[in-house]
Amino acid sequence: MFELTILGSSSATPAFKRHLSAQLIHHHDRLFLIDCGEGTQFQLLKYKVKIQKIDAIFISHLHGDHFFGLPGLLCSLSNHERTRPLKIIAPEGLPEILEQLFRLSDTRMKFDIEYQILKSNVREKVFENNGLEVYSIPLQHRVYCNGYLFQEKSKPGKFLSEVAKADAVPVQYFHLLKQGNNVTLDSGRVLKYEDYLGPSPKSYSYAYCSDTRYIPGLGASLNGVDLLYHEATFMQDLKPKADTTYHSTAREAGMVAQEAQAGKLILGHFSARYQDLTPLLEEARSVFPESYLAEEGALVKLK
Repeated sequence: MFELTILGSSSATPAFKRHLSAQLIHHHDRLFLIDCGEGTQFQLLKYKVKIQKIDAIFISHLHGDHFFGLPGLLCSLSNHERTRPLKIIAPEGLPEILEQLFRLSDTRMKFDIEYQILKSNVREKVFENNGLEVYSIPLQHRVYCNGYLFQEKSKPGKFLSEVAKADAVPVQYFHLLKQGNNVTLDSGRVLKYEDYLGPSPKSYSYAYCSDTRYIPGLGASLNGVDLLYHEATFMQDLKPKADTTYHSTAREAGMVAQEAQAGKLILGHFSARYQDLTPLLEEARSVFPESYLAEEGALVKLK
């Protein structure tokens, strides 16, 4: 399982029942929250997310519409008796904000927060577990900002037990071969794991490109990504405003997806000036046909 749930898609302020930026990644039995705008807790409740299962939170930048929901969520996790540590990946400054807020309100967390602070302007691995690697995506906004690339690790193919049996492989070595290990028998015969595994299943990827002006070459750095989220705050007729505020247009989002040869593009971070989002979708599709709107509650399955 590799799924994305859209929790919020509005920029700066809630508008037309669109909430502020937040997304949830569900990868097998792991949950990851990306950004946490105001109201994210209500969205998590609405879509019946078990917040105690969240393993890590990724904050793109320190504009309020991307993290003002975080203090409340952390307090709720503590009130619900969470004790296991929570990893937060974010720009520098976030620990100071939260620590000052908790100090002044005499809020005491019942679990440890493990911060990973991002400062670099080059891509780097920021998280890893058994199934995923997550890399930062340096963006260009009015403040330091990163997107995130969630990349599945390569997985071994299906174990070909009939082939192993026909080759007289002792059953006690099946599990080692399944895990991608070569085995040397007492006789000196070497069993190569690739002889007993089928083709590796496809590994999927998701790129979250938060607030940023259009960056030529960004798409090339995400070449072949299966699902791309890219902000589309404005339409092309407001490109001067997009440039001034370090945001992108729907057309530019389509250009990034086209350059990346992405499987699908999701547009989000819509300005409150747009009640009807159809024109933004049409603008992106004029460049990249596989473009879709980030709709509240939408569940996008990568596999």
